[in-house]
Amino acid sequence: VGLLLLCIGTYILDKQDFNLAFISIGVDYFQVLALFASADVRWPAELKTLFRMLSFFNLNIDIAAPECLMPSFKYEWKFYGTLLAPIAFAVLFLGSTLCKLPFDRFIMNKKTTDKFYLSKMIGAFMLLMYYLYLMTAKRALEIFNCNPSEPDDGFLYTQFNDEECDGGMCRCNDPNHIQVRLQFPAVLGLFLYTAGYPILVYYLLRKNKKLIKEDQLLRSMGTGDTPGNNKNAYHIRRKYHKLYYHFKPGKWYWIVAIIMRKAGIVAAGLMFRVNPGFQLSLILLVLFSS
Repeated sequence: VGLLLLCIGTYILDKQDFNLAFISIGVDYFQVLALFASADVRWPAELKTLFRMLSFFNLNIDIAAPECLMPSFKYEWKFYGTLLAPIAFAVLFLGSTLCKLPFDRFIMNKKTTDKFYLSKMIGAFMLLMYYLYLMTAKRALEIFNCNPSEPDDGFLYTQFNDEECDGGMCRCNDPNHIQVRLQFPAVLGLFLYTAGYPILVYYLLRKNKKLIKEDQLLRSMGTGDTPGNNKNAYHIRRKYHKLYYHFKPGKWYWIVAIIMRKAGIVAAGLMFRVNPGFQLSLILLVLFSS
């Protein structure tokens, strides 16, 4: 319900041409803070609770604890549900686009439809992927996060648990446990989302950087909202403006740096969990470098 109200409020503000850059900055900040909850540190109870609450901004299904409500709930369902979420949203946006023309023609009795509607849906999907990025990267990397138990029994175990594994603890590289069969889809997720998304964003923005800079200049002058006063770059604004509109003209690439910062924080947070001092130091190094 809260997520639905947030989407409605954001939509209303966007329709009023309200600058939503501060929301994006806030969400980025809260997403990074929420990752500190997974650090093996004895945080004060109040701070631990705050971190878990901020996990909402990562669209993290773990805060709902479905395995507590339904003990038979498998980690595999959560894993595939997370990695398939972008595809489900892509299908939803595509279906919305395909339904737009007959809806306007036969239901709303409009003679013409918004020819830039597809561009708007592409822009919405790219923005959604930006917010889903941390969640998908974390879920894919989680499969390779293997650490010894305490006391050490000679095996490495995953951070997640599942009733299918012996005693709920899933051993790494054990063909009888789910970690082995989830390795390939995890690698695929890392290739498509963790690496593929920033590469795609960079390619699209670099390919259209001249038009993007033109649109940024028009936006800085408070114009360019219609095809009439933005003849060259209006379609670019509809497609990609959420990826560059809160940066200075010419800084079309800065969103890629932010995405790579997220990837670095997630990788450090998961892969070095066994050594929290080094883990937090590396995260701080990523933040200071950024």
